[in-house]
Amino acid sequence: MLKQLHENRITALYCRLSRDDGYIGDSCSIASQRAMLEEYASNHGFDNCEFFIDDGYSGTNFERPDFSRMLDMIEHNMVSTLVVKDLSRLGREYLKTGYYTEIVFPMHDVRFIAINDGVDSINGDNEFAPLKNVFNEYYTRDISKKIRSSIRIKASRGEYVNGRTPYGYMRDPFNRNHLIPDSDKAPVVRMIFRMASEGKSTYAIAVTLQQKKCPRPNAYIRGEDGAYHVDPKCENPYEWSSRSVSDILTNITYIGHLFNGMTSHRSFKDKTKIKISEDKWIKRMDDHEPLVDEEVFLKIQEDLKARQRVKKPTADNNLYRGLCKCADCGSTMWFTGRNDRRSLGCYTCGRFKSKGSKKGCSSHYIKIEQVNTLLVGEVTRIGSMVKSDKESFVTGLVEAAENELAMQNSEDRRDLDECSERLNELKVLTCKVYEDHVFGRISDDVYTRLSDSYDEEINKLTERASDLNSSLLRTRVPDKDIRRFADLVEKYAGITKMTDEIAHELIERIEVHEKETINESIGMRVDVYYRYVGKICDAHGNDLLAPKIGWHNR
Repeated sequence: MLKQLHENRITALYCRLSRDDGYIGDSCSIASQRAMLEEYASNHGFDNCEFFIDDGYSGTNFERPDFSRMLDMIEHNMVSTLVVKDLSRLGREYLKTGYYTEIVFPMHDVRFIAINDGVDSINGDNEFAPLKNVFNEYYTRDISKKIRSSIRIKASRGEYVNGRTPYGYMRDPFNRNHLIPDSDKAPVVRMIFRMASEGKSTYAIAVTLQQKKCPRPNAYIRGEDGAYHVDPKCENPYEWSSRSVSDILTNITYIGHLFNGMTSHRSFKDKTKIKISEDKWIKRMDDHEPLVDEEVFLKIQEDLKARQRVKKPTADNNLYRGLCKCADCGSTMWFTGRNDRRSLGCYTCGRFKSKGSKKGCSSHYIKIEQVNTLLVGEVTRIGSMVKSDKESFVTGLVEAAENELAMQNSEDRRDLDECSERLNELKVLTCKVYEDHVFGRISDDVYTRLSDSYDEEINKLTERASDLNSSLLRTRVPDKDIRRFADLVEKYAGITKMTDEIAHELIERIEVHEKETINESIGMRVDVYYRYVGKICDAHGNDLLAPKIGWHNR
């Protein structure tokens, strides 16, 4: 019998098992491996043995708890011999496995034995071992592909293939791959969406849930009965975070749809998650019972996006960050802060600021005090109208939207007729210039110049006609969007000052025009486009004008 090379060092007996190994029965169970290694060590005279066991860890993952502990002991020269059932127990990634067996273990004078593969480093190099490592990796790669394919097939059939069910749902006891509402948690989800639809922030919702002692999603663990229970070891089971609330509010599963395949791993070796393009997602619409109405869900998504645009107050007083646009070139206007008596700052055309007047736009600007005064007045006016008679306001806005659509369609049809007429003229001119060229009436240079000019104009007019036809297919703002806006603006009927939160929640964009002569005086038109409904004019149906502000209005 062989004696230990170093009496003061241990014999490491390593066991590993994962779901990817695909063994049937107990042929490769931890208990089976342990018994085999123990018997081998006893029969071959290895004493001072210590077991290292990683149960539930993939062979491509070398960040295993007991493997790392064993490796640390090897690097400190505390291990003389390492015994495994076969090479695949050490790992299934052939480069990494080969690195340990051929470099790390010999460097620290560790004898390596893989029983079933006939590998024993004391007998020298085993030519078959590297090939066996390649086979082990190929096996894992093949299993990984089969598992992914199986998951996609199940997902395409509408089966729930994720591990943990979304908070508020449970697996159907009669069909484990189908979701049904959880009678305990579903009311909490509905309460979260109800509070969000009432305008409460994610932080305020989290505080309410904590006060009501509702356990947070990650406070649950799966019990032996297969059901989820609150973990008694969880220190703060009721401590919700804004992120937990936001994750629920943005999860499309709660309106009855099931989306799979939105993320993946780079490879079976690299478990880093990557996002998959939406066109490759597996979507099952109306797959299970929803917990919230789709219209409410979509409204909340708009509200969350508006809140994301709100920045914390800064010293530059830039309340309308990203909202002010140049009406002439469409660029975002730049805010320049001031600290003088006349103004706290102003918005200037971004293209002019970056490119100047020659390559850009004009230098028109608007003071922040002008925007504040204009919006406070308009929001108060509109909010008061809604408060006094919401139905009349909605009806009036519907009629205005219909009239505006009819007017736009009339203008588009007139422009389309002009385009069609000019295109017909150009076709005649193109034929005529071609005949003149064929019969030698015009030179090649003249023909080329005229032909190119006509072709360019035809292309532009064709594109313009296509855009006009598309515009004629548009519909007016839906009634439900008008009601959404009415509900939103009603909250701010009595405001006396604008805040960044109000601005980003109510307004889509603010278009600022260049100064011009209006009714024999210089004025500046400002178009305010509100969320859901678009542009709203003043009380008389006219364009809004920037108020004239002096330094004392600061």
